[in-house]
Amino acid sequence: MKKTTFNIAGMHCASCAIRNERSLKKLEGVKNAIVNYGMHSATVEFDEKLVKEEQLYDVIAKNGYKALTDDFNQKEEMARELKHSKKYAVWAILASIPPLVISMFAIETGIEIIGYDIALVIQALLSTFVILFFGWEFHKGMVRQARMFSANMDTLISIGTLASLAYSWYEIAQRGMNLYFEVGAVITALILLGRYFETKSRGQASEAIEKLLQLGAKTARVLREKEFV
Repeated sequence: MKKTTFNIAGMHCASCAIRNERSLKKLEGVKNAIVNYGMHSATVEFDEKLVKEEQLYDVIAKNGYKALTDDFNQKEEMARELKHSKKYAVWAILASIPPLVISMFAIETGIEIIGYDIALVIQALLSTFVILFFGWEFHKGMVRQARMFSANMDTLISIGTLASLAYSWYEIAQRGMNLYFEVGAVITALILLGRYFETKSRGQASEAIEKLLQLGAKTARVLREKEFV
C-alpha cells in the first residue's frame, strides 16, 4: 500500500471536500481517503497494483478542481488565487456601491433614457455586470455541479443572485418598483470579499506551518554504550 498527500485548488466549502473524498474512495484500489477542507489537501492510501496516482488526480479534475502535485505548483497557484480573489473582490465592491446607494436613498435624477430614469438604468446595468461577470465563477460552479446531479455553496449563491436579477428585470419590464438589483450585487461582492480573506488566511497558515517545520531538528545523536554517535 502507498500513501500520498497532495493539495486541491478550487474548493470553497465543506461539501466540495466531501464530494472529492467520496469520489476518491469509490476508486478500486483506494483503501482510504481523507480530504481536509481547511488545508485544501487530500491524503490517500491506495494499492499501486490496482490504481495509479495519476488516476487520483483525474478524479479530482473530473469534479472540477485541480490537484497540485508539487511545492512549486502549490505556491504558484496560491499566489495566483490570492491575486485573483483580491482583484475581483475590490472591483465587485466598487461596482456594487452605486446600485446600493441609489436603492437606499431612492435617487431619481429626472433624466430619462428610453423611458427610464438614468439612476435606475445605472443601478440595473451595474448590478447585472457584478452578478454575471464577477459572479461568473459561482454560476460556472453551479452548472458543473448540476451536471453531476450535485450541489454546493456555488449552487446556493448562483440561484439566489440570478433570481434577484431575473425578477428585477421582470419588474422593470412590467413597470414595477419591487427591484432587488442591489441585493444580488452586494451578496456577490461580499462573498467574493469573504473568499479573499479565506485565501489570505489559508496562505498565512501554510507559511506558518512551513516555518515551524524549518525550525525542526535536522540531525540527531544516539547514545550507544555510553557514547554518542
